[in-house]
Parts: sequence; C-alpha cells; structure tokens
Amino acid sequence: MSIEGAGYYNNRGIYFYVQGEYDEAIEYFDEAIRLVPELAPVYRHRGDAYRKKGEYDKAIEDYDEAIRLAPGMFSYYNQRGLAYTDKGEYDKAIKDYNQAMKLNPKDAATYFNRGGAYGDKGEYDRAIEDFNKAIELDPNLSRVYNNRGLVYEKRGEYDRAIEDYNKTIQLNQENLNQEDAAPYFNRGLAYRNKGEYDRAIEDYNKGIRLNHEDARFYHGRGDAYHDKGDYDNAIADYDRAIYLNPDDAGVYHARGAAYEKKDDCDKAIEDYNQAIRLDPADAPSYRNRGAAYHYKGEYDRAIKDYNQVVLFNPKDTEIYIARGVAYEKKDDYDRAITDYDRAIRLNPEAAGVYHARGVAYGKKDDYVKAIADYDRAIRLDPEYAVVYIQKGEYGRAISALDEAIRHNPENVTAYTIRGLAYNKKGDYDRAIEDYSQAIKLDLENALIYVARGTVYNNKGDHNRTISDYNRAIRLDPENSLDPENATFYNTRGNAYRHARDYDRAIEDYNKAIELDPENATFYNDRGITYHDDKGDYDRAIEDYNKAIELDPENAVTYHNRGCIYEEIGYYKKAIADMNKAIKFQPDQAAFYLCRGNIYNITGHPDQAIEDYDNAVRICPNYEEDFVKRKESGKPWVKQAIELLDSKVKDPPESADDYYYAGVRLLFVADEYTARLCFEEALKMGYSDSARLKQHLKKFEN
Repeated sequence: MSIEGAGYYNNRGIYFYVQGEYDEAIEYFDEAIRLVPELAPVYRHRGDAYRKKGEYDKAIEDYDEAIRLAPGMFSYYNQRGLAYTDKGEYDKAIKDYNQAMKLNPKDAATYFNRGGAYGDKGEYDRAIEDFNKAIELDPNLSRVYNNRGLVYEKRGEYDRAIEDYNKTIQLNQENLNQEDAAPYFNRGLAYRNKGEYDRAIEDYNKGIRLNHEDARFYHGRGDAYHDKGDYDNAIADYDRAIYLNPDDAGVYHARGAAYEKKDDCDKAIEDYNQAIRLDPADAPSYRNRGAAYHYKGEYDRAIKDYNQVVLFNPKDTEIYIARGVAYEKKDDYDRAITDYDRAIRLNPEAAGVYHARGVAYGKKDDYVKAIADYDRAIRLDPEYAVVYIQKGEYGRAISALDEAIRHNPENVTAYTIRGLAYNKKGDYDRAIEDYSQAIKLDLENALIYVARGTVYNNKGDHNRTISDYNRAIRLDPENSLDPENATFYNTRGNAYRHARDYDRAIEDYNKAIELDPENATFYNDRGITYHDDKGDYDRAIEDYNKAIELDPENAVTYHNRGCIYEEIGYYKKAIADMNKAIKFQPDQAAFYLCRGNIYNITGHPDQAIEDYDNAVRICPNYEEDFVKRKESGKPWVKQAIELLDSKVKDPPESADDYYYAGVRLLFVADEYTARLCFEEALKMGYSDSARLKQHLKKFEN
C-alpha cells in the first residue's frame, strides 16, 4: 500500500515539475520519500526540481542518494554532472559524465553534457570532439548543433558557428516555439561578430517575432544598430530591453555608450550610474563614465572613476593611460608621468605610452626625456615619427627611424615613413630608395607604390609615376575606388598630361571627379589639359567656372581662366580674372606678368610696366620664372623685354632709365648688372626709393 501511495505522490510531483511548479513538485516528492525512503527515481526527480530552482547543493544530495540506491543508473550520474556544471564545478561534472559513459557509451545526451562542461572550462577542442560524437550517435539532436556553434563562436570561427545554427534552425523548423528562438539570437551574434550587421538584425527580428517579450533580442539588435552607427535605433531597442528587464546592468551600459556616441554625455552618465547601482563591480561602466566625465572636462570625477577601475583590475594598462591623460589635462604632469610609468611597466612595448609620456615631459620643459620617449615610441612603432614630420623636424624623424631600422631591418613601416620624411625634405632619391626597400619587403602593398609614385611625380619622372600608380590599382582595385583616394587619380592624370597622353589624363580626371565631385583642384587640372594640351577652350572655361564655384578664392584658377580669355581676345574678362588672382595671391610673379602682358596688348604701357616691375620684385627665381618661361615659347617675357627696351634710352641718362634697365636685365636673369643699374638709379635720386630698395634688399638676401 505504501509503494502504491509513493507512486501516486511521485507521479503528482512529476506533473507539477513539468508545469514548472517546482515547490509543489518537491512537496509531493517529499511525501513519496516519507512513504518509501528507498525509491531511487524519486530522489532523482526531486534533485531535478531543486536544480531547476537553482538549489544545486540540495540537488546533488538527492542525486548522491539516488546513486547510492541504484549505482548502475547512468542517468543519475548525468543529472549530478549537470548540477555540478551549473555550480561551475566542471571537473566534478566531467567525472560524473565519464562514469555515465562507462555505464552507457551510446547516450548522445551524455556527450552533449560533457561537451558543454569542456566548453565552459575553455577546452574548446575537447568540447567539439564530444559534440561531434553526440551528433554521430543522434544526428537529429538540434541542441548539439546549437551548442557546438557557441563553441565555434568562442573560437572566432564564425562561419562554422553559423553553419551549426543553420542546422539547428533546420531541425527545429517544424516545431518553432519560444525556446527555439535561441538559435536566431546566437546566429545574430555570430553575424554581428563578422561585421554583417544587417543579417544580424534580420535574425534578431525573427527572434522577436517568435518571442517579443525576450529582452535579449532587443539588446542584441540594439548592439547591431550601435555597431552600424545607427545610435537612435540602438537606443530605441535598449529602451525596450530595459522595459522588459529593468534589472539588466548591461543594457544600461550599452545605452550609455550609444548616448556617448551621440555626444550626449549627461544621459550617458545617467545610464552608467544605473548600471553601477545594479552591478557595483561593473568596471566597464566606471571606465565609460570616467571617459564621459573626461569629455565634459570634469577631470576630478573622471579620475575618481578611473581609480575604481584600477581597484578592480590593477594590471589594466589602458586605465593608467586614461588616468594619466586626465592628470595631464589638470596640468598635474608628475602624476601623469607616474601613471605612464606604470603602464610601461605593464607593457614595455606600448609605443603610445612612451609618446604620451614624452608629451608630458615636454610640458615640464624636460626636453631630453621627452625626445628620448618620442624616439623610443618611434622605434617601437615608426608611425609616431609622423609627429616630427608634421612639425617639420625631418632630421629628428629620420634619425629616430634610422634607429628603428637598425633595431628591425625588415620593418616596412619604418622605411615607408622615412621615405615620407625624405620626400618632405626634398631628398627624392633617398625617399625612392626607402620606398623601394619597403616594396622589396612587402611586394603586395599598394600604398607604398602610391607613395613612391608620388615622389617620382615630384621629381618629374612621370612615366615611373604612372607605372607605380598602375601597379597600385592592380594590387588593390577596390581601395582605389574609395572617394578618399580620388587625389590618386588626379595625380596620375597630371602625370599622363606631362607625358603628353592627354586622353588618359582626362580619363583620370573624370574618375577623380566621379569619386569626389566637390574638389575644385580636379576641375582646375582637367581644365588645364583641355586648355593647354587640347585647345578646347569651351570645356576648359567650363571646368574653371566649376572650380571657382567650389573654391571662389582659388587664385590659380582665376589666372588659368584669365589666360584663356587673353588668348581669345576677351581682355576685360582676362584683366578681371588676373585682378582676382592677384587679390587672393599677391606674391605670384606670373600673375603680374600675365596681367602686364594684357595691358601691353591693349595699349596701356604704363600699367604694363608697373606689372612687369612687380613681377621681378617678387620673383623668387629669375632663371626659373623668366628665362625658362621665355624659352618655353610663351610671348609674355619677350613682350615685357621689348616694352622695357622702348622705355629705356641707350645708354641710360636718367634715374628712370637706370631703374627700368635694371628691371629689364632681371628678365634675362642678369642680376649683377641689374644691381649696378639700381644702385645708380638710387644715387641719381629715383623717385620711388621704397620700391628701388626692395630690389636691392633681394640682392642682399
């Protein structure tokens, strides 16, 4: 009679267990055990109920008793293994699963369970072996594919993880319910980790359709929107997740990060506050709140939060750097340096920390230590040499990069940046040597070919420029179509133009304009080709008009358009353009020379001579600007000389004669004789002594 009664209570307990009413189930199991204390299955069932309630120690006690009463039942070891797994005691769990396998080596669930324990321990290879065995024993066990996918995801093997989630979904296709939404969540996370945010969002959408009350899906979808840079939609999803689960600190942290991206630091701080209230050990929220305070300029509050992160993780290099920067903002350079010292002790290869400490030493006027730190940063990461280059300290950059190359003769970045420094110095041959060495070390790096091609362009070696740019496009055709690389096509277009391949030049200018239609330089350069090389004045003027529309203060474009107007006889328009060019760039001799030529043609010799005089007064190189221009076939210099010849008596008689004779001599780069003429004009009392002295001062320089 007592066995029948115990059976009744056991069955009632099972009924309530299935309904999820674990307390009621336990009461019935208690009664069954009171009636018959030797029934092993009842202990197992009551252990299951305790385990569902999270009372793992009580569950284990019941499984112990069940095993004592029936040591040959593999399922009891399996269930106790699950309880140990839930407690995080993975080695004990694995020991139980091993025993279960000895009793029943064909049970797929046991391999599944042991695989889960290995996965939780971080022993991913063993976990996958067990999941593989479980699939071999039962290929339709969908949860095995799901959990193997989780392990692949932890290993960063996202494609394999997605394949497993696909299989899970396929097996569950006919029986989708709220619990089976999980594979969509997991696959969404894998897509997100791969950077395929739209696919991730699709999966989260499917999960929400299956269970619109599950906060995890809104949180996950919010993260995907956040990664896409769609912060408003991210915040909307985080709002919904918080509504469904207001005690999840992680969602407040995520929403705070989204607000921070929107530069709404106050709302971000509110969310970090709530995250910390829910989880006082949430170091990331302290870190982010500190960063928000830092951004707001509240450095003391930032430092207080950074201090808290240091307490949680005293070996976090980045937090010492962040706190060091905050101290530096407060002009507390000694404490900043102390934090940078700590960061360097933790990571002596962190180039950025040496650079930061160098900045702090520099602010303390300790330049010896500052330079030593800058040099150390460059040796570790040659890209920091760019700081010297930006300051125009090319020698220091080269010296530090020499040391980096001695330290590592195969450092591609060091050769590349030293090439940049040599290029900036105008030492093109050494720049080319460095870029060539970098190319030997990294034959497939398109950017180095671009850099070397640019130096060849600076040297005027246009065929080699074209060759290097072509190589770069072959190596990286997709990157070459990035709008940020439009200048690349424009430069190659210039090289084609100099190589007299005008059609290809225009093709490249067209491509540059297609990629960046708001860049005035591209229209100007294409206009030059239409004008100078193809004689297509209408198209040239159209391009110059567009360039001026985009950049109304571009002196060169006004000059170029003015030259066309002069050639086709539109002299008023030509002079108007030259006036604009001179207004925006009054130190260009060519602009005065061109305007003087127009005045000369239109019968205004005095104004022409004044412009010619201005041209030679501001000209930095007579040989380059006048003699070579005369030899190029342009009539401007020849016409200037002819007009000045008509102005000067031979031999000179007056101060004016000597002055303009000097001006004329500069057009043929005879500086010695010109100086003698200017000195004679000064002795004779030339009326505009200020202008005369400007000429003489140039000779002194």
